[in-house]
Amino acid sequence: MTLLSKPNCVPIHGGDIVSASQKYNIPIDKWLDLSTGINPRGYPIPAVHDHFFRSLPYQSRAFSKAVSSYYGFENFLATNGSQQVIQVLPSLLEPMSVLLPEFGYQEHRHAWMLNGNYIESYPAFDPCTAKKTIDKKLSEKKPFHLVIINPNNPTGMCFDSSQLALWADQLSKGAKLIIDEAFIDAVPQHSVLVNSFRENMLVLRSFGKFFGLAGLRLGFTFASPYIINTLKQKVGIWDVNGPAQAIATEALCDNLWISNSLSEIQLNADKSRDLFSLLFNELPVYWQVHQPFFSSYRLDKVVAENLYEYFGSQGILLRLVSFCETTSLLRIGQIDHQNISNLERLKKVFNEFIRCYT
Repeated sequence: MTLLSKPNCVPIHGGDIVSASQKYNIPIDKWLDLSTGINPRGYPIPAVHDHFFRSLPYQSRAFSKAVSSYYGFENFLATNGSQQVIQVLPSLLEPMSVLLPEFGYQEHRHAWMLNGNYIESYPAFDPCTAKKTIDKKLSEKKPFHLVIINPNNPTGMCFDSSQLALWADQLSKGAKLIIDEAFIDAVPQHSVLVNSFRENMLVLRSFGKFFGLAGLRLGFTFASPYIINTLKQKVGIWDVNGPAQAIATEALCDNLWISNSLSEIQLNADKSRDLFSLLFNELPVYWQVHQPFFSSYRLDKVVAENLYEYFGSQGILLRLVSFCETTSLLRIGQIDHQNISNLERLKKVFNEFIRCYT
């Protein structure tokens, strides 16, 4: 591979090791996946009683109680991941324009486009310019839905809960503030569910990222009873399978594991940032941000694509996001720093890339 020549780069979606294995001809079990923002030391899978496999998965009282206790909010809908709600939500809300982050989890934009809503954007890197854009839109006194990804994936931009509540209070009648908190579990005190919830809010939470069990496909929507009932009618019965309920019930109630993981995730984030600095201090980085579950770096487009391809050729999958003709963003999930072999492997590939680059 010749660095600084433009590679034939087709990014693979985060976590898609099957496609990466086919593209680079590397067996699935040989990959180090840093393309997602999932806790690398997930909750240990408990034994699941046969009952949960053999019975229809009506929502159990134990599951409902565990969810309400962990998130501190009673009105919720559990689904097969928050993606399920993202896809149907635009068709359930009053028809009006929607204001979305210019960059972020693109399934939000895709769902609103499919529904035919008029879409406007606000900046996704700098919270000050984003706030000015949102405030200006609100000052026009026209109805629109507002989507906030908090923190933004992949730019890491955040707003505090009091600011979100202020915006919710200024929205027109019928307009909704949709807040995607998929990556907020590492700093749960910043969630609007704690003390800033408003009746015109819908809050999306992900179970799989913090608990490291993305394969369960479990997410939650917190909203007013009316919105929850409307969503239930659209989603239908048996929205979460029995084994997922059983595992989540135990995990959500395991306060010791949760407490230890909050500390461990922050330690992993700090050490990952230090490790990645060995690489990115040698590269022309235009911008970077660090969140507990991932770090993002904005680079020259050719450099970013070369780095992405080189790491992929070595069995390490990163997340590449193209922004414009000149720059791209690399999002890198945190590595488990108790896995010494993976640490050494990552350092080796870092050094090899830098030698080629320089």
